[in-house]
Amino acid sequence: MRFLGPRGMEITAFFGGLVNSRKVVVELTSRLKEVGTPLLPSVYRGIMLATGAMILRNGLIVLVLASQAATACAIPMTLMLLASAVLWRRYPTERNSEETATLSLESPFKLSAALKFGMVFLSLNVVGALAQRNFGPASFYFVSIAGGLLSSASSIASAATLIAHHEISAATGVNGIILSSLTSILINVPLIRSMTKEAAFRRRVCFGLALVAVVGLVGVGLNEVIFLVPRN
Repeated sequence: MRFLGPRGMEITAFFGGLVNSRKVVVELTSRLKEVGTPLLPSVYRGIMLATGAMILRNGLIVLVLASQAATACAIPMTLMLLASAVLWRRYPTERNSEETATLSLESPFKLSAALKFGMVFLSLNVVGALAQRNFGPASFYFVSIAGGLLSSASSIASAATLIAHHEISAATGVNGIILSSLTSILINVPLIRSMTKEAAFRRRVCFGLALVAVVGLVGVGLNEVIFLVPRN
């Protein structure tokens, strides 16, 4: 922030989104409440960057833990990533802004952060496998949505692990991965609406996040047509 001004906030938001995009959203909106309208462009762009970073991170998790499912995840995740990038580019930062507020983000290497990820991952692994075995794909989707509310990284790591160990089918796992990512995006909408007073800003950010989610759903539909529907 000292050297780059508002651009520094965007860089921090991107790398923070690789760890916890919701924490970035809370920090950005908190700074907006303290500073006011001069930060509006940087906060909007930071939220879009954090969202894109979260999607990129989730895709990398799938690629590492369940490479056989990466192809099926590529379309919706790529579309969501592109949508985030376009929305980020469409709102230029004020060049004359000299705001130097800092963001307080938790280090992913802290023991508490690692334990939280591990506990959520372990719980979702067990619950997800049991739900799939006893109640079918619909219950696993519910677990994926609930996991997205807590930690999409843990939820997607769990789904990818279950796919790799053949505890769930690739089709079920991919749908659960996308649902978890969509939940992680959309849960920020009520959070932003409750933390900011600027009506125009709220509409813009919430519309942007909703658009990213819709694009992801379109990608899921394309998946059904291209990858998951058996061919004659």
